[in-house]
Amino acid sequence: MKFKRGVVYMDHMGDGLKTSDNRDITGFSIAGDDRVFHSATVQYDANKGKLLISSDAVTNPIAVRYNRADNPVGNLVNSADLPAAPFRTDNWKIEAR
Repeated sequence: MKFKRGVVYMDHMGDGLKTSDNRDITGFSIAGDDRVFHSATVQYDANKGKLLISSDAVTNPIAVRYNRADNPVGNLVNSADLPAAPFRTDNWKIEAR
């Protein structure tokens, strides 16, 4: 079975999630079997409290990262305007640059 998007459930959302700038959610990347991360688009399903992460470049997602960059651009906050912490769902070795 091939999946088209990853699903992330967040803790400590308060009354829900939003963005700090009232724009689309940014800062997410997603990777497939090749372990190459691509910028991702995100949809927030408030009724189920989940984030749906996808990229046209990834047909079978297996890992998601948020704000894992030298200069992160994530804008996801909870209802109290506290920013989401950077995270990753993989445990792959990160190569030094």
